[in-house]
Amino acid sequence: MQRHRELAAQHGYQADKIVAQAREYQQRQGRGQAERKGQEKAQTLGEKQTRPHTHEPEQATRQAVTYARDHVFERCAVEDRRDILEAALNRGMGQMTIAQIREEFERRVQTGEFVAVRHVGAEQQYTTTTMLRMEREIIGQMQEGNRRGYNDPLLVPPHIRIESKDRHPELNAGQRQAVEDIFLSREKIIGLDGIAGAGKTTTLAVVREGAESAGYKVEGFAPTSRAAQTLGDAGIETMTLQAHLVRGQRTDTGELRLYIVDESSLASTKQMHQFVERLHPNDRVLLVGDTRQHESVEAGRIFAQLQDAGMKTVKLDEIVRQKDPELKQTVEQLARGEVAQAVAGLERQGRIHEFKGHDERITAIAKEYAKSPEGTLVVSPDNRSRAEINQAIHTELQAKGLVASDERRVEVLVPRQDLTGADRTWAERYNVGDCQRNCGTGVQPAGCAGP
Repeated sequence: MQRHRELAAQHGYQADKIVAQAREYQQRQGRGQAERKGQEKAQTLGEKQTRPHTHEPEQATRQAVTYARDHVFERCAVEDRRDILEAALNRGMGQMTIAQIREEFERRVQTGEFVAVRHVGAEQQYTTTTMLRMEREIIGQMQEGNRRGYNDPLLVPPHIRIESKDRHPELNAGQRQAVEDIFLSREKIIGLDGIAGAGKTTTLAVVREGAESAGYKVEGFAPTSRAAQTLGDAGIETMTLQAHLVRGQRTDTGELRLYIVDESSLASTKQMHQFVERLHPNDRVLLVGDTRQHESVEAGRIFAQLQDAGMKTVKLDEIVRQKDPELKQTVEQLARGEVAQAVAGLERQGRIHEFKGHDERITAIAKEYAKSPEGTLVVSPDNRSRAEINQAIHTELQAKGLVASDERRVEVLVPRQDLTGADRTWAERYNVGDCQRNCGTGVQPAGCAGP
C-alpha cells in the first residue's frame, strides 16, 4: 500500500482524478435526465467535455493498434496479422474502419514496430522489436558470461566436489553426472534440463550443499508459488521470481551468489530479461526446467531459446519417481512424446476408467479424490467442470467427516485470468458483478496459472 501511495503521488494522483471525473459525469447525467427540458444542449456540451474516448478517427485508430499490440503480444511472442487486426478492430468498434486500421498497422510495420517473421499457410506472422530486443539481450548476456567464464574459477573446487559426492551415495549415475557437470562449470549462466520425475530436487539439494561450502549464498526463485515450495524442499531459501523482481535492483556487495531458477520454461521473456539485467559480476545462475513441459503464460520460450543459442545445459533424463516398472515405462513414453503408446499402455494396465454419464463421472472423481486427498491431483479442462468437481469433492469430504459440515459462504474476488494488461485499461472489458463465489478444494483447470 505504501508503494502504491508513493507511485500515485509521483504521478499526481491520476487514478483519484479519473474517479472524480467519472462521478462528476454520472452526476451530470442524472441532473440532465431530471431537467431535460431546456438543458439538452448544455448536457450534450457537458458530455463532450467529460467523455475520455471522444477522439478524432486518426487518434482512435492509433490507440486501437497500440491496444492490439499490447494485448496480443502479452502472451504470445509471435502472432498472425489477422489476430492483430481483429484485436484493433474490436477495440475501435464504431470509431474507425478496417481500412484505417490496416493503414495504421502497415505504417508501423514500415517504421519497424512490428516485424514480419514467417508465413504459416497463407497468413503472415509478426513479432515486435521490443520482444526481439529482449531476446537478443538475454542471449547476449549468456554468451558474454560464457566468454568471460573461461577465466573464472570452477563453481566448486575439486576437494569440495569430491566430498559432496562422497556424502551422497544415494545418487544414481545420472544425478551424479549432473552434479559433477554443474560443479565443474565456469559459465555465468548454465541450464539443467530434466524430465519430470528425474530427481531434480534431490540433485539440487547436493548442488546447494556444495555451492554453500564453496562460499556461495544460494537463493532460489520460481515463476509459481508451488514450484517455489518444491525448490524449498531442497533446503534452498526460495521465493517467487515475481517477488524477487518487485524488490528492485540489489546493491552489489561483492558477495558470491548462486541463483537457482526452477521451472524456467514457465518464465516469460520479459521476466527473464528483468532478472538477467540485475545480475552482478559475482552472481551465477542455474536455470532449471524442462522444454517439454508447459511454456510460460506470458510471451516467450526463453529457456529453450537459450539452449538453442549455446547455453551449457546439463541433462537429467532417468526417471526415478515411478517405482512401478509399467508406470515408469508410461512416463518415459510421455517424456519422448509417444502419447498414443503411453495411453494404450495405461489402458492395457486397467488404469483408464470411462464414465459416460456426466453426474456419474463427477461423483466417481469425488469419491476417488476422497480416498487419498493428500496424494491426489484432479485436472479439469474448463472452469465449469472445475466448479462442479470442487463442490462434489467438498460434499464427499464432509460425508466422510474430513471436512466440517457447518459452512460459512464467503464472497471473494478472484483474478480475471482472461484479462491482459491492455484489457485492464479498457472499461468495456469490465462487467457488473465480476465476482465469484469460491469455497475451493483446489481443483484448477488445465493450464491455469492462477491460485
